[in-house]
Amino acid sequence: SAAAEEEDATEVVRLRTRRGNEIVAVYVRHARASATLLYSHGNAADLGQMYGLFVELSRRLRVNIFGTSGRRLGKLRTG
Repeated sequence: SAAAEEEDATEVVRLRTRRGNEIVAVYVRHARASATLLYSHGNAADLGQMYGLFVELSRRLRVNIFGTSGRRLGKLRTG
């Protein structure tokens, strides 16, 4: 199903900075991508709120999306 493919193509990544801060990111893969778009947004929204936009951008632009939002993860629903 489309939802299952979407779930398989999404990865939540946790990165640790040199100062010990955690950065949470979402990597949305597109099967035919020739580029990856790095999308970093301010603290007004979290990844759970941005996830739908990332998926839509990936589909429409046919790119991978690596989206970050600092330390806030929020409620990320992929299915």
